[in-house]
Amino acid sequence: MIKLTSKTDTELNLELKLSGEEWNNYVNMAYESTKNKFNVAGFRKGKVPRNIIEKTYGANIFYDEAINKVLGKEYGDYLTKNKDINPYNNPEVEVKEIGESGFVANLKTILAPTCTLGAYKGLNIKAKANTVKAEEIEEALKAEQNKLARFEKTNEASKIGDIVNINFEGFVNSVAFEGGKAENFDLELGSKQFIDGFEEQLVGLKEGENKDVKVKFPAEYHAENLANKDAIFKCKVNEVKAKIVPELNDKFASDVSEFNTLDEYKKDLKEKILKEKNHHSQHDLEDEIVDKIVEGSKYTIAKEVLEDETHHHIHDVEDRISRETGLDVDTYCKYARIDKEKFYADRKLEAEKVLKMRMALGEIIKAEKFNVEKTDIINALKEHNENLTDEAAEKYFAKLDADRQNMLANDAMMHKLLHFLTEQNVAK
Repeated sequence: MIKLTSKTDTELNLELKLSGEEWNNYVNMAYESTKNKFNVAGFRKGKVPRNIIEKTYGANIFYDEAINKVLGKEYGDYLTKNKDINPYNNPEVEVKEIGESGFVANLKTILAPTCTLGAYKGLNIKAKANTVKAEEIEEALKAEQNKLARFEKTNEASKIGDIVNINFEGFVNSVAFEGGKAENFDLELGSKQFIDGFEEQLVGLKEGENKDVKVKFPAEYHAENLANKDAIFKCKVNEVKAKIVPELNDKFASDVSEFNTLDEYKKDLKEKILKEKNHHSQHDLEDEIVDKIVEGSKYTIAKEVLEDETHHHIHDVEDRISRETGLDVDTYCKYARIDKEKFYADRKLEAEKVLKMRMALGEIIKAEKFNVEKTDIINALKEHNENLTDEAAEKYFAKLDADRQNMLANDAMMHKLLHFLTEQNVAK
């Protein structure tokens, strides 16, 4: 028999009582399901009587398995009868009494988190209207020019964009420091490859000239012995190579694109820049809508649930840092000058936000009775690759394994949901 002793939004406490006869039945079931595991001299395997096994291995030898069977039946039946209860995990069992007289235990179950949706329609959020400025097109053209740039040796003074080949050695308090020396080093002025102020001081120098470059290392510099220190780099310019970029004309346009004129190429660049801006704005808009929905909803989340979510989130972040940088979190925080406690506190906030977002969006999917059809998946695939036909997308999907198909189905659901939320919440 199971009796409710207390219940909160996040925790369920039950008392489970069995008579001696009921408990013995479960112990006997445990014996029947595990008797093949025991070897006792004089008996064939699987034929050893229960009392002999208990005498040989101890009277409580079957208790753990019996408790599992009790929970499977008694606790399982309780959940079946009380469908409003949604456990997050298996119950924590505190045995109060066990033996011939019966079985008594307290069961503590953490309840799954819940979300009560706030408003998720009619939020009246304003979409951003994007435009493309002439300077942005010029910047894009300059980037294409730089891709085709060549460098030629010159006797002229160096300028931003040129490459200077230099020898240098760095000193702090007149003492050379490790890693501060190089010869025949090619440095593109303006590339910000070196610390602030270094490259600018080499502008205006010619081949064979020397310069003491005075800089200050930033406070967050990765080498602690140099952080926030004043330094002098003794530099010699071995060679200056001027940057030669192609002229902006129709020939340039035909060289870098499928267009015959510069005007046509500029028009295409404008369309691409606008498309990219609209793409980013759409993502920002979706994020704003989802944030508003999450903020306006109410949640019940047990601390144990949040701890699990935080643990998984931190593990993912640590794994990503390791893959991308080859560093553990301690070393990463040290080099990045990040307080480790704050780093983990921020990850906890992120984990809570992601959990709430997942819950709120899941409730919307249920409320709107969304489901994913194959056409939704095909459309999602075509969204990522505009050149795909319906037939090609279907063939591609059919070749994927079940896990990948499920991932695409989830992507399609999210795509469908975000499209719905945009339609419902953008100011007309």
